[in-house]
Amino acid sequence: MRKLGSYRNIQLIVGILYIMLSLFAMKYVQDTTVLYIQIFGVFSMIKGFFEMINYRNIKKRMNNGSSEVVLATGCVDILIGANLIIFVHWKFETLMFIFGLWFLLNALLNIYTSSVFKEISVTLWRIIIIVYSLCLFIAIGLILQIPKEFFSYKSMIGSYFLLFGLVKIITSIINKKDIHQV
Repeated sequence: MRKLGSYRNIQLIVGILYIMLSLFAMKYVQDTTVLYIQIFGVFSMIKGFFEMINYRNIKKRMNNGSSEVVLATGCVDILIGANLIIFVHWKFETLMFIFGLWFLLNALLNIYTSSVFKEISVTLWRIIIIVYSLCLFIAIGLILQIPKEFFSYKSMIGSYFLLFGLVKIITSIINKKDIHQV
C-alpha cells in the first residue's frame, strides 16, 4: 500500500490542479476581475510553499546546486502570488507581464531540474524538455506582449497551465522511484 503523501501523489494532485487552472484561464482570463487574479495568486503561493517544503527532499537528490534554485524559486512564487493577491487592479498588460515572468521562472527551473528523470527514462526526459521549451516560448510571448498579434492571452495562459499539468500527471504515473522534482 502506497503512502498517500508520497511525492507521486502530490505531483498528481498538482497536475490536476494545473489542468483545472488551465480550463479556468481559458474561460475567464479576459475578465480581469479581482477574484480570478487572486485565485492565480493563491495558487502561486501554494506552489511556492510546496517547493520550500520539498527543499530537503530535492536537496538529497540533486548534487549540482539546483536545490538552492528551487528554494529561491519558491520564495519568488510566494512573492508573485502575494502581488497578484494584493495588487489586483493593475493594467491587464502588466498582469500578463507578471504571468510571463512567473511562467519563465518555472519553465527554466523545471528544465534545470529535469535531469533527475534521465534515471527513469531518457525518452521521458526528452519529452519533458520539449514541453518545457514550449512553455518557455509561451512565457517569452507573454513578456514581450506578442499575443496581441498572433495568439490570445487566454490561449497562451491556458496552454501553459495545460502543458505543465500534463507533464506533472504523466511524470507522477511513470515515477515509480518516487523521485523528487519541482
